[in-house]
Amino acid sequence: QLATQKAEQELLKEEVKNLTESQHHVIQTQEDMNSKLEAILAFMSKKP
Repeated sequence: QLATQKAEQELLKEEVKNLTESQHHVIQTQEDMNSKLEAILAFMSKKP
């Protein structure tokens, strides 16, 4: 019983770690998109 709980706890820890890494990747992607969008908007606003 205790061994099973420990194993399940380790699995949960691993899943949380993976989710955290995925979240970080999503945030990084959003920041990249934001900077690209800002560059596009800046470029467009300079055009006559």
